[in-house]
Amino acid sequence: MSKLPLKNAINELFDDVALSRDELAALHRLEADSRRPDLSRRRLLAAAASISAIAVTGGVAWRLGRPGDRLDQVFEEVASVHLASRPLNFRASSIGDLTEEFAPQGFMVSDSAPIQDLSGAMTGGRFCWLLKQAAAEFRYALDGGGWATVIQTAYKPDIFGKIPDIGHGQSPVVRFIRGLECWVWCDRGMIYAKARPA
Repeated sequence: MSKLPLKNAINELFDDVALSRDELAALHRLEADSRRPDLSRRRLLAAAASISAIAVTGGVAWRLGRPGDRLDQVFEEVASVHLASRPLNFRASSIGDLTEEFAPQGFMVSDSAPIQDLSGAMTGGRFCWLLKQAAAEFRYALDGGGWATVIQTAYKPDIFGKIPDIGHGQSPVVRFIRGLECWVWCDRGMIYAKARPA
């Protein structure tokens, strides 16, 4: 994510909800033509301020609720989980070994092709969370040193937004964040994420 100076970020945020020159001119004409006794200058300005506030609030809410923002949150949480490196609940050498341990969480853990690209051995797993959804975290000791983290949970589009599905020929989303290379994708009704040093 690019970092903008505060002034530029605020200007960018409100560019599409500000009154245009034509709208402002129409507002001034309406004020000048207001001859009705119940439409005083104070009421007109209060109405204009209310309309502007509604437009700005709606614009901000729309920007904060974009599906891309949820994907940003997924990447942030994946990076945080990886960097925290909390103690493992289970020792295992494959995801299949931990199927029964994670089944009570409401999903069946499984392997996915992009996980197999990790050059290392799985050391175990633990319970974790991804956007407040119960998830499984697996840790891999990489051949070149360091470790990789894989997280998976049931894919819920209303929570995670639109995520590429490799089962339909789509490619995972890859981002570099906090010195990590992170991937996010869907496969057979599950959402997966992996993180490793960049």
